[in-house]
Amino acid sequence: MINKKQKLVIVGLSSLLPIILGGCASPETVKPNVRTAVAKPGNTYVIQRASIHTPATDRQWQQRRAARTQQLAAKRARLLAAAKQRRPVASPTQPAARPTPRNTNNSANNTSAKKILQQQQQSRAQYQARYQAKQLAAIKLRTASLRAKEPVPTRKASAQYKPRVMAASHTQPAKNNTRAAQVSRAQRVKNNARLAQLKANQARQHTVLKANQARHTAQKKTAPSKRQQYIQRWEQQQAAVKLEREIESKKADARVERVIHNAKKQIGTKYVWGGASPKTGFDCSGLVQHSMNKGAGVKIPRTAAEQYKAAVKVSKQKASRGDLVFFKTRGNSVSHVGIYLGENKFVHAPRTGRKITTSKLSGYWKQRFVGFGRIPGACKVPV
Repeated sequence: MINKKQKLVIVGLSSLLPIILGGCASPETVKPNVRTAVAKPGNTYVIQRASIHTPATDRQWQQRRAARTQQLAAKRARLLAAAKQRRPVASPTQPAARPTPRNTNNSANNTSAKKILQQQQQSRAQYQARYQAKQLAAIKLRTASLRAKEPVPTRKASAQYKPRVMAASHTQPAKNNTRAAQVSRAQRVKNNARLAQLKANQARQHTVLKANQARHTAQKKTAPSKRQQYIQRWEQQQAAVKLEREIESKKADARVERVIHNAKKQIGTKYVWGGASPKTGFDCSGLVQHSMNKGAGVKIPRTAAEQYKAAVKVSKQKASRGDLVFFKTRGNSVSHVGIYLGENKFVHAPRTGRKITTSKLSGYWKQRFVGFGRIPGACKVPV
């Protein structure tokens, strides 16, 4: 006899058996590439062998597929050849015969088909005969009715009828001729009037065309050639550009003179380190900044070195009034600046203890001279 404990052990082993064999923990979990199927309820499993693809199996599958396609192609070729042999060839004069049924050996079917064709031909001939008979009967009835309606004329009536017809035939053409003559005369008058109007229009158009041609030739003689027109246009453009430059140069000269006027206005003001206003005094760069702002409305940097970087460099031969002149008084960098007045003179704020004055570009200042520079918007044109 088996105890309860032994039964439990057997049941547990039976539940572990599928896990050991197939690696499945529950009916829901299935490994990939492994086909499983539940055969019966009650946690019983049917485990099939996994379908593993290898190069050998793929090659076999391809060979089987190629063999199958060759078999199908051969079968199709056989069927086409059989169909061509069974199909009758039609002559050019006679229509093609209908294809015979597949079971040609069955004589009963052939006889029944012949009977049906004969019946169809007989019914068609009968139908045509009935139709022709009906048409002939209808024609006879129509002719009989027309003959019954026509009156039979007597000799007297025919004798009286002929002169009237002849008289009408003689008088009718005369009336028609008179009407045709009237219509043709009126049409001729209209046509003549239309032709006269057309001729007048043509003459008017011809005179207008001649007048236009004469005007065009006169204009062509008096008008200049294309080359002359291009030259005139180019000269006008150059004159406009020259006028604009002159106006701009005049404005620039006015700005330069205002800058110089504001700088000279401060002559006699004491030198102050970092000064930038008439109330406190000026240093060299403060004087230049103040004069540029008041005279030309141009804002420039504060120090002399920064002003040298912002200026457009000019050679000594091309220097003019209003340009800035730069010096090295301390070290190797630009440390002093003034406003050039022309004729080798400039206005500047020299040093502490001195006042704003004008100096010549010679001696001490010539030895420490660096170069000239122009500030765009506060100098002569071009920059």
